[in-house]
Amino acid sequence: MGEPVNPVHTLLIQEGGARLLDGSGGAPVPCEAAALREALPAGARVQLILAGSAVHCAEVPFLPPRERRDVAARLAREAGLPGDAVPFLERDDHADGGHLLWLAAFPHRELEAWLEALAGAGATVLCALPWQRAVAAEGLDGGPSALFLLADRDEARLVYFRGRGPRFARTFRLPSATAFPGEALPALSRLAAEELTLLLHYLRQKHRDAPPARLTVVGLPEEALPTLEALDLELSVVPGGLDGFLARGADRARLERGGLDLLPPGLREARRIAALRTVVRVAVAGALVLGAGTQVFLARHERTLAREVVAAEAAARRREALARDGDAAARQRFGLLRLRRAEERQRREAAELERLGLRILRASEGVDLGRVEIGQDPANDLVHRFTVEGTARTGRLFSLGFLAAYVRHVEEEPGLKLEPLKDITVGDDPGAAQAKFRLTGTAP
Repeated sequence: MGEPVNPVHTLLIQEGGARLLDGSGGAPVPCEAAALREALPAGARVQLILAGSAVHCAEVPFLPPRERRDVAARLAREAGLPGDAVPFLERDDHADGGHLLWLAAFPHRELEAWLEALAGAGATVLCALPWQRAVAAEGLDGGPSALFLLADRDEARLVYFRGRGPRFARTFRLPSATAFPGEALPALSRLAAEELTLLLHYLRQKHRDAPPARLTVVGLPEEALPTLEALDLELSVVPGGLDGFLARGADRARLERGGLDLLPPGLREARRIAALRTVVRVAVAGALVLGAGTQVFLARHERTLAREVVAAEAAARRREALARDGDAAARQRFGLLRLRRAEERQRREAAELERLGLRILRASEGVDLGRVEIGQDPANDLVHRFTVEGTARTGRLFSLGFLAAYVRHVEEEPGLKLEPLKDITVGDDPGAAQAKFRLTGTAP
């Protein structure tokens, strides 16, 4: 992966100047905008580590904001800190009360001068941290206590932490300037051992604290500490110099939510407002883009809906035309079907009438038909009513056998129903005896 586009630069401010903690040897940078413009890239983001800051840390229970300000003001007066010292409360399981109250201050005039120079160089200041906070953020491992030996050129610091809070710090001079040549190592070892012995004795006698079990060394070669084994301390040497150690600690402390920051409240508020304005501008721009996109989408959707409406109306007209044509075709077909059914019914009735007529008109021997009437029954269109009038011979014995044979012949027609014979008249001439009859009935 490539380098970040705009990395965060760390500026360590000391007495008499400052230097960039970028691993390049830390050339001094004067408090001038022109010099900072040459040392920093355009639009650089800078975090400050204040080496000359005054820090006081107290173990307290949890304090609400208003009570926190009152306790901070009282502790600042007792510690001799300025009245505008910045308080910062954090949780610490190893502290009495479970919390630590940090109080940190830095000369305002000096800090404001650096802020003006950085602003003139076009840099953005992210935060300003005391050096103790950077050491705690990078070097502590969560143990009950920790001891650090921090070497920086011709000066060294011994810092004792109880939990996450700095309890004691001692500064002493080193015998060599930077490189620690071979002949200076014995003197450096003796000096470090003496300072450590004094500090451990002070902690046992004054604070009654249990001595730390490990010493973390930053900025000194391991060869410069041959006599530390006699102090019964576990030695841990951090690779690299003090600059990288502090820069990493500042990165960690800066990323903590609501962390300690010594920037003036007005500058922090202006930075917060600027960030809020940026968020608002981005939100407004996003809303405008979203509104424009929504308008374009709605316009396209409206055109699509208009085309779909036109297509739907055309389809509806086509369906109406097809429905009309279908209705007309259905009416024509229905009329044709009615005609065909009427013709079929007429053919069937004609066939039935023909069959009934043949049955009735086919007279048997001795029967003469006079009048035959066949027609529809007025009470039932599906039934034919017939009336037959004629004569039948009777012979000398006045027998109606010929008439009976005719009646049986007519009754053989399926579905035919005869009514009782009416108006039978028998003549009295023995030579030509005849019986007049009238036969009525119905047939399907």
